[in-house]
Amino acid sequence: MQQGISQNFVKNLNFNIDDEMFYVLPHRGEINFKGFAQTEEFSQNDNIQQPLKSIANELVQKTTPIRQSWVLPKQGHQFNLPPSYFRKKVVISRDNDQHQVRREINLYDFVPYVQLNDKQLKQIRKEATFDVQLNNNTNTDNKWIVSRWLVKGTKNIRNSFYNDMLKAQDCLTGLGNFIYNEKNFDKLWNFSIVHGIYIIVKKSILIPSLFIGYREVIGDTSTKAAQLLVERERQLSLRNKNLNFAIYQFLFHTQETQSATKLKVDYIKNQFKNFEQDCWKIAALLSDAHINQNHQNNYEFRNYQEKYQFIYDSNKEIDELISEQLINVQQRFVKKNAIDLPESAIKQIMDILECYQLQKYYEELLKSELANYEYQLVQQYEKDFFFLNKSDHKATYIKDALKVKRKNLKKQYQNQMIQELSKKNIMDRNIYIEFQENKQKYKNRVKDIKEMTREQFSKPNITFNIIRLVVPPYPVFQDGNQFYLWKVIHYEINSTYYFWKLSSLCILFFTLIVNSYCVFYQFGICGHYGLKALFSIESFYNDQRINSQTGEVTGDELVETICSTLRSIYRGMEKSRREFEESEDSDMFGKGCLRICNLIEVYIFRFLFVGVFCTLILKPMLILFVSIMLFFFFITSFMWAGFVALIKWMICLIIYDVDTAERIEYNEIDYIHFFIPLFRAFIDIIIGMVEIIVCLICLLIFPLFAILIIVFGIFRYIVRYIYDCFMMIFLYCCGRVPYRSGCLAWRVGGDKIQKKVIYNYHKLTNEELVLLTAGELEKFILEEYQHRIVMTIQQPEKLINSSLQPFFNRFNAQYQCIDSNQKLLLEQLSFKIAKQKSLHPVLDAETKQYIKFTAIELQEIKQFLITFLVEQINLKNMHSYIWKNLNLQIGDYQSLVSIILTKIFGNDILIQPEELAKEVQIKVEKEKGLGQQIERAMNGDVNLNQPEKLIIEEKKEIPKQITKKVYKQFIPISEILDKIWLAQSQNQEWSSLENKDSRFLLNYSLKNQ
Repeated sequence: MQQGISQNFVKNLNFNIDDEMFYVLPHRGEINFKGFAQTEEFSQNDNIQQPLKSIANELVQKTTPIRQSWVLPKQGHQFNLPPSYFRKKVVISRDNDQHQVRREINLYDFVPYVQLNDKQLKQIRKEATFDVQLNNNTNTDNKWIVSRWLVKGTKNIRNSFYNDMLKAQDCLTGLGNFIYNEKNFDKLWNFSIVHGIYIIVKKSILIPSLFIGYREVIGDTSTKAAQLLVERERQLSLRNKNLNFAIYQFLFHTQETQSATKLKVDYIKNQFKNFEQDCWKIAALLSDAHINQNHQNNYEFRNYQEKYQFIYDSNKEIDELISEQLINVQQRFVKKNAIDLPESAIKQIMDILECYQLQKYYEELLKSELANYEYQLVQQYEKDFFFLNKSDHKATYIKDALKVKRKNLKKQYQNQMIQELSKKNIMDRNIYIEFQENKQKYKNRVKDIKEMTREQFSKPNITFNIIRLVVPPYPVFQDGNQFYLWKVIHYEINSTYYFWKLSSLCILFFTLIVNSYCVFYQFGICGHYGLKALFSIESFYNDQRINSQTGEVTGDELVETICSTLRSIYRGMEKSRREFEESEDSDMFGKGCLRICNLIEVYIFRFLFVGVFCTLILKPMLILFVSIMLFFFFITSFMWAGFVALIKWMICLIIYDVDTAERIEYNEIDYIHFFIPLFRAFIDIIIGMVEIIVCLICLLIFPLFAILIIVFGIFRYIVRYIYDCFMMIFLYCCGRVPYRSGCLAWRVGGDKIQKKVIYNYHKLTNEELVLLTAGELEKFILEEYQHRIVMTIQQPEKLINSSLQPFFNRFNAQYQCIDSNQKLLLEQLSFKIAKQKSLHPVLDAETKQYIKFTAIELQEIKQFLITFLVEQINLKNMHSYIWKNLNLQIGDYQSLVSIILTKIFGNDILIQPEELAKEVQIKVEKEKGLGQQIERAMNGDVNLNQPEKLIIEEKKEIPKQITKKVYKQFIPISEILDKIWLAQSQNQEWSSLENKDSRFLLNYSLKNQ
């Protein structure tokens, strides 16, 4: 390695993060209920009375073994992290001097004015383009385009002809869509006759709903809930069939025995723990043997081979060999070793394991076959439609073909899987067969349940309220511990029944009459200017209020009558005279002079103006006026209420429908818009008529268009071909290589571009590649280590919450302990891991921009790094987690090294070799027509028919399809046991319709209720 790298990089580290020495944590101590490390004594709290104090003390004592957490030292816990490759941070960089990185090529270094050679003439004859080779770079050519007025090109003539024929085909094949088109059928515009008729009929039927109101309900249905209900019915019915229930009977549990059964499952899984670790070791040994054949003579290899009797076959791929041998080793282990399970249960676990392996195998086989078929489709499409550049057409073509192929292959592979399981006499296949036979029935049952739920739990699409006033005394109602007065009544109008709009008008008419009476009673009779204030002697309350705590009803808003007002005026006069006569004579003018003022105030202002004029004359007149007006308002309500209801109805019809404006669900087909609804309904009907007329016209015109396009295409093909043959004679005789673009040939890129920039990309040494790869590998190790130790650190807090929450549930209370020590410990762990990651090597950002590889170089790098990865993964025993975390198959080193290189360099790591000679396709905009040429001539332009837009595309080369071999994958027994255990529950929590992996399983612990 380079100096400075080898000194700070340790390559041959041998450790396993399964080792318990990496998970040494502080000892545990008691914490209080809040999650702090102080004890909490309830007995010292004087606010707690007996017997609650003794109960609290007992609770503290009983929960002491549960309330345990980590005791942290003052200097912090020293985590024993996995050893690191790196002792010091290394920054990998290069000299990014632009003069060294960039290289310029003169694009005008070629020989002009020479006769066109045979290769160039053939290019012009075929594509109306030709290449001119540069002197300073034989791999780079200048591309020139010949004007269409000189030569069109046989390829372009043929492509134009095919395009014409395809346009004619589109005119004919699209005729069926004008009769019926399923796409966008639920929209207002569909352009089909059936849709137009549907719109006319639908909107005509909906018009009466504007007058009377149709029933509109919506339902909130859950597909998942319906699937679970169907699965529950299926599971209960499967119990009555002749199936193997051995493992399910062993795992059967109730709510009370669930914990005990879980302990049994964990105990059985522990029996397989050492064996599964040996399986990952066998995978590592086989990987080493695949790289180094002499490794088979290794003592450890021979020892494991003798113990588990696996075979190394150099003719097989490493990932297939590993899975095959691990499957055989696992089967022999189960047969030879005693496990604390009934023999029938063990056999059923192995049968279910075989079912899963076959299911995964045929799923991968289906993906592989579809990928190969898609590759063939792309090839066939490029051959058949090479002239067409429509991405939608290609996507639809491939999607339709793949849909048919997938359906056929899926059925074929399902039958093959069932036949293979039948040969092995695996009874669990009957569960899968039952599901496949009744799959459509279950789907229909889900739809029926959703419809039933929609009807049962349907809610109105439209809801609004009409308010009716109530006169005192108000009814009293109680809501919980609170009392309220019912001062208004809400009439809810909803669309759960027919004629709701008509009924809303009737209720509106009724409430207007009742409300007019309430207004008359409240203000015309019992108000301050009501009749009761005129004829009553004593004052009174015209409203009520209630004490919400006790329910006591008392009066509110005191109203003074005329008699009570006169009484108050008389008392005021008497009091004013008495207080004046009793007062001292100490004013400026003396008491005799002030007596005249007091007599004027009492007898003229108080008695004559306030008492006689305001109280006896003005107020009765106002009372009579207000009462008569409100009485007239009430007595005529039978007339104006109907008029108001009619006006509201007309506004809803013509301008704005306030009732349907708050509709919850709306679509253009099933409903009429709330804005100018009547007019919109007729507009929608007219749209349907226009659709029908347009479609009928298209059905008549499009066949004529197709015939005209076919005739025009044939005629244009013949004329262009003859014209090209004639013009090529002149090119053979007089054609030469131009130096500058002219009116008949143009250089791609223009004449102003003299130079092209080419980058000299940096290359990394093998040592630097190993260094960066080791950094990414160490990140995988630290992520897995952090995940494991974090789960361990969080266990005390989870135990406290899970143990104490059922106790608090009895009091309808929520409890959550937030462990402060756990939080500090996690922060220390994150700091330690971040500190170790800071030593990882870094690739300079600017240097990274100039590091790219060719496809061949990248493949060589991958092969080199795979050797390093195999060695390191085996040294650190990473097989147990790296493949699972990255969702890769065991031994898939190609995908692993691709992921690592992407993390290091990014996605754009391949060189775009512009220096290499490559065939290209040139797309130009349509050359100027005669009218545009006249316009350009009037503007003073020189080249009248030169296109302005040029698009150069590399010639499309379909990448060679690499078929990946499909084989049975190794699945550990503990993983299958987990699946079986998770499928057992008192309530149905999974569905075979949603989860393919559950179609071989039963839920034997399901309650039969």
